[in-house]
Amino acid sequence: MNWTQPELEVVSRFARSLAEGKYRSAGEAAPDCLSELEALRELNPSHPRRSLISVRARLGAQCRTLGLGYALSFWTPAELRTVKRYAREFLAGRFPTMRDAARACLPKLTDELGGKRTLEGTCWHMARAIRAMGVPADDQEWTKAELKVLDRHVRMLHCGRPWTVTQMAEECSRALGRRHSLQAIRGRVKPILRQMGLPRYHGFSEPFERELIERYARGVTTDDTGAWHAAGEACHKELEAEYARRARSATGGASPDYGRTPARTYAELLRVAAKLGLHTLRHQRRWSEEEKRICESWGRWLRGHRANRSNAPLTQAAQGLLGDLTDKGFRRSLSACSQRLSKYHEPQRSAHAR
Repeated sequence: MNWTQPELEVVSRFARSLAEGKYRSAGEAAPDCLSELEALRELNPSHPRRSLISVRARLGAQCRTLGLGYALSFWTPAELRTVKRYAREFLAGRFPTMRDAARACLPKLTDELGGKRTLEGTCWHMARAIRAMGVPADDQEWTKAELKVLDRHVRMLHCGRPWTVTQMAEECSRALGRRHSLQAIRGRVKPILRQMGLPRYHGFSEPFERELIERYARGVTTDDTGAWHAAGEACHKELEAEYARRARSATGGASPDYGRTPARTYAELLRVAAKLGLHTLRHQRRWSEEEKRICESWGRWLRGHRANRSNAPLTQAAQGLLGDLTDKGFRRSLSACSQRLSKYHEPQRSAHAR
């Protein structure tokens, strides 16, 4: 539905207030604008009723129509020209860092253009302008302070916070004021980890990790769960001690949390053992002939209760099967027994069900 001229005048007034920084976003200005539009409609019922969503969308569109910018809107061409001018001054050496150039540029954006920008957004657009000039971020030298920031973020990645290199690079780039590209930051992650003697958080990919886990997997000669848990705990302690030793020799300090947990080590131990054919995971163990015979007896009992359309007979049969298997020395879970017996539990359909 088209907007009338009186409505557009009200929206334009709030769009200018939004650009002047009286409101942080179009969503914040929309309720006040809607109140005035409702008052206008009471004076002239011919005006249509507007919703909050439509007013918020119209505020953003009106800012673009008037060439105005606000905190959460697009950057106008005039703002980008100002950022580009300060980017050239930074490349000329008038500012020690790009963040200093962004701090000097930010008041100009607010005073000259009436916008309300953030320092992080200004740094991002300035880095983008520098790359558009053909100056790769790798050509910019890293200062000692920047390397310390990068080292701190790499250690956080090593501890599993954040989860991926991409997230770490984004956070580090934000902390560095967007002076270095994400590619440049990611390219320095592996050398720093190698220098520290630390792995990435994901997976057990280090050669000595694989050798140690394989040695513990071959050392367990029984299929008992308790023995595998004990091997997992011992393997985890040895991994922990080895990484502490490597970190002390590489950095001269205490080892950070290297992202391994006993549960992860135990799961990796079982996975390696299954891959080597030394252990069969619980969900992969085949049923023996005696287990099948016991299961068949409970299956016949379950068929006799097909008239009961509830799951109570299946639950009762699964519990009975689990008890008989345990008495015979077999290790199965209740869910495995229930899944095995489910094919016997087919409730009879009534004569009216077609």
